[in-house]
Amino acid sequence: MDMRNLTFISALLFYFFPIASYAFTPETHLKSDTCKPDPYCSINYDFTEDEISSLEGLSNYSFFCDESSAGASIAMTNGDSIYAIQGACNHFWWEAVLVTKRSISDYKKEVLDFGYLFERHMSLGNLKTALDNYGTIEKAPEGLNKEIQVRDIHDYLQEFYIFLTEDTKGRTVIRITYYGG
Repeated sequence: MDMRNLTFISALLFYFFPIASYAFTPETHLKSDTCKPDPYCSINYDFTEDEISSLEGLSNYSFFCDESSAGASIAMTNGDSIYAIQGACNHFWWEAVLVTKRSISDYKKEVLDFGYLFERHMSLGNLKTALDNYGTIEKAPEGLNKEIQVRDIHDYLQEFYIFLTEDTKGRTVIRITYYGG
């Protein structure tokens, strides 16, 4: 099976199976020092395990990578679960998902705080502009998405969206995703 198909399948598994349902233990850190981007790709990913291991508030994580993508499942000390993946080759893409049981009163602040965790990848200026131009933000009920389109001022990032929803367990889900290249 093509590695890109495996990456897509793993991304789907993490998206459809709630992150917080995985048991993290101190031994869960999965390291893969053999990650080597595909030499035939015109764009290579730059998401690294070092970024994950140094996150403020990190409880535990697992990191994975292959020739065309790198990602992580992350458990935070506040109980939040995060999944982030960056793919690259002829184009690149980014997806980060936050799942939290915490009560959120200011969604704009929460999205930006989430963005700051992965500042190098989240295009914070574009996120901030989109949120400043958007009215009051509330999450959508289970099964529906509150969709906020983000415009890249450089017109490079496409299909750039913030999605807010509630999962079947009543948790808030914030997903930020874009495609570029």
